[in-house]
Amino acid sequence: IAEGEHAWMFWRWPTAVRNGGLNTASGTGRVAYIPYGGGSPGNPQVGDWRDLRLTLTVLLEQVTAQLGVDAAAVLLLHAPTQTLEYAAGRGFRAPAIQHTRRRLGEGHAGRAALEMRIISLPDIGQSQEPFERAALMTGEFFTAYFAVPLIAKGQVKGVLEIFHRRPLVPDTEW
Repeated sequence: IAEGEHAWMFWRWPTAVRNGGLNTASGTGRVAYIPYGGGSPGNPQVGDWRDLRLTLTVLLEQVTAQLGVDAAAVLLLHAPTQTLEYAAGRGFRAPAIQHTRRRLGEGHAGRAALEMRIISLPDIGQSQEPFERAALMTGEFFTAYFAVPLIAKGQVKGVLEIFHRRPLVPDTEW
């Protein structure tokens, strides 16, 4: 995905969710089924899961696996303050990412949201613009970064941040 391009992402619930559970950060490996929307424990529907964290966990598991990247995070837009705030992450060595707060237009993620376009830094060391999150990512050793706005019904809802510990030049399938 080149900088400034738009990407459409469609997700299907993985088999693990169909089986009534998935690996969780707590290590329990099970997620409580909430009957809602006509599904059943063996065949949940998208509306069955009220827990946004579960949805984001599944999303981030799929993003990191399908794209072959080291880490990813979702920042959700808090509309009253026009601030992007950390909601979920996967693949990080340290908890520093959890303290992320960015105003719209601030930094790469804020710019991706404000301009409604992908910001692409396939090799941070070779980029002409500085990576403003470098201090926050101490010890992570990321060398590639992408910020993808999450848009629903024409409105930005958040940003998907993608990180990799080696330079990354995505192909057209990516």
